[in-house]
Formats: sequence, structure tokens, C-alpha cells
Amino acid sequence: MKWIEEIDNYNFLGIYDVMLDIKTEINISPDRIIIPLLQHRINFPQLFSIDSAGERDRYCDLRWKAIAFLKKKAIIKDFRLIKSSHRWDSKLEIELEKQIFEDVLDKMNVKHKKEVSREISNAQNNKVVDDIMQDNQEKSKTKENVFIIHGKSEARWRELKDILEKEFKLTPIILSEKPDLGRTIIEKFEEYAKICSCAIAIFTPDDEVVSDGEKYLQARPNVIYELGWFCGHIGRDKVILLLKEGTTIFSDFGGIVQKRFIKYVAEKANEIRKDLEQMNILERK
Repeated sequence: MKWIEEIDNYNFLGIYDVMLDIKTEINISPDRIIIPLLQHRINFPQLFSIDSAGERDRYCDLRWKAIAFLKKKAIIKDFRLIKSSHRWDSKLEIELEKQIFEDVLDKMNVKHKKEVSREISNAQNNKVVDDIMQDNQEKSKTKENVFIIHGKSEARWRELKDILEKEFKLTPIILSEKPDLGRTIIEKFEEYAKICSCAIAIFTPDDEVVSDGEKYLQARPNVIYELGWFCGHIGRDKVILLLKEGTTIFSDFGGIVQKRFIKYVAEKANEIRKDLEQMNILERK
């Protein structure tokens, strides 16, 4: 079971999510195990950040791939699609050997508990975001802060952070990846919306997906969630997107995007400056 330790957290949660549904069905109806392709009871918000057509399709695709992975690893024997009038209402019938499945699920439970314990420990020792916000109480009154919504590329958002601090004399606020036991994510966002003049979202997709002949960004779910939340609370005109050049943003967000395609943060500093000037965050040169 080496793959359990090696697989990345997002795909681990996708597989674990499906296995938890299967386990529930084993307990209720062991003779015929059927799970929904689109599960409306979300076990892990990381897998389904907002309710949109694109997000539903992506979540269904993840669950389908997770089931196929379980079959490939002989954790389940087989599965078949039970189609419905709408693709989101389709179901999956699972065939498995109970003992084999539950042995693997036990190992998945152990890893998940370790990850949760590690995140809690890190959260208790990581007060970076709170310290930044406390140190900038006076600046927050004039809303000179800029919230950075970032994905995997640490180099990119650190590059942007340096530009905001050194060149534009602004204070970047960065959400810690570690959980905060004292506040929910929404409570943190509400606090950021009060003290930030705008948000800059850096999209760092692993790859692109093609749907109906059109390319879309496959960005991290938390980036999409944070982007949608800020657009709704500080205004669409107060969000700047840094995207992979030549890529189309999710169609679900069509109206909130001005399609600012920026390949390298440093090379496009002037464009960022112009956006901030238009928002009256920087003085016009």
C-alpha cells in the first residue's frame, strides 16, 4: 500500500471520499452497493468549494477517476454506471470483496487521522497571519492592504509580495495554508474584506482540461472558492487575476473576469500598477 503514503492530499481525499460512501452503503445495504456520482453530502470542502455547473462536473470526474483507481488497484472488483435523465443524478454500482476493501480503508483512516493531527499541530504553532493583521491595525483603517489568493507556486506569490511591499509600498495579506482553530475560513475572509482594498489571485494550474472544445483552467479548489467569495464581498472590480497566458478562465465565472492574462508577475508589474491606480489604491503617476 505504498501509494497511500505517496499520493498527494487532493487525490487522497478524492479516493477517501468515495471509500467512505462505499463503507456507508456496506453498512446499510451490503448486498447491493450503490453510491451517487454527485454526492450532495460533502465530506471534504476541498473537493467541492462552490456549487456551480463546472464544479459539479469536476467533482463527478474526480469521483469517477477515484473509482477507476480503486478497481485498478484491485481494492474493488468492478463498477458500473447507472445512468439517469441528468448526468449529475447518475449512480455507481460497486462490486467488491468486503475484507479487502475494509483493510485498505483502515489504512486510509490512519493516514487521514495523521494528516488532521499534523494540521492541528501546525495551526497551534503558526500565528503568522494573525501577527501580520495585528501589526497592521493602523494601516487597516485606511485599507492599504492587498489580499493575495495563491495556489501552489510559492515563488510566484512571494514575487508578488515583494512587488507590493517594496515597489508599491502596500501591505500584502496572505492566508495561511494551516487551519485556524479559533475562526472559520469565512470568518477570516470577512475580516480580510474589511481591511483589504483589493485581492490579487494567482492561478497556477497543474494542467488544462478541455470541455466542449474549449480549454479551461484546472486550478486548486481553494483558489476558486476564495476568488468567488471576494468578488461577492469587495466587488468584482476589486479583484485582479494573474493567469497563465492564453488560457480561458472557468465559464462559470465569466462575468467577474476581465481576462487579464499575465504570465510573469515581475514582467507585468506595470500592468498591476495600472489596475491598482484605477482602483484608487495607488496614486496615479
